[in-house]
Amino acid sequence: MKKIMFNDKYGLTGAVLKTSPTMTRRNIPELDGIEDPNISEWGIDDKGKAYVCLYVDGKPGIDIYPKYQPGEIVAIAQPYKDITDNKFFINQCAANEETVSGMKYENGWNNKMFVASYYMPHQIEITDIKIERLQDISYEDCIREGVIKNGGWEPYNFALRGFTEWFETPRNAFAALIDKVSGKGTWKQNPYVFVYSFKLIKPN
Repeated sequence: MKKIMFNDKYGLTGAVLKTSPTMTRRNIPELDGIEDPNISEWGIDDKGKAYVCLYVDGKPGIDIYPKYQPGEIVAIAQPYKDITDNKFFINQCAANEETVSGMKYENGWNNKMFVASYYMPHQIEITDIKIERLQDISYEDCIREGVIKNGGWEPYNFALRGFTEWFETPRNAFAALIDKVSGKGTWKQNPYVFVYSFKLIKPN
């Protein structure tokens, strides 16, 4: 099973676990530095995997496969120290002849980049994929990315821990969010991104 990481600093992991965001945009490394690629429709290869074909300057280029596929179950990465009281994690430690206290000596104790997916108690299912420019995000997709209204009314904010700035539109809120999560200037660069829709399937 693969794993996926959501930003902890700004509270996005916690928001996903509460079934708030149901969509995430991810960079496409193969398109870095390519200003105007011509991207064809999605295709399915002979193994049933979704891919998109990229053309550069009118010449056939490469087939790009998204990291996650429709229908795929993906573990939500969390540091081991954050799930020590989770029954699923405790049982998985026992099944792998580990103790919860012993996991503190693993690299994944503090850094979720190094956790093993089979220890993760929460998973999502990828329900759909599309490809688009970052700035093409719709109002509805901003909400699905975690932008929220202030008490159900405008202005807008997003699920950030300790963040108090408000925005007039969900688009402006998302632009600020992506610059914080992916680095200042990301919104302005307007890269192509894979857009993954998902649902939380195992909130243990």
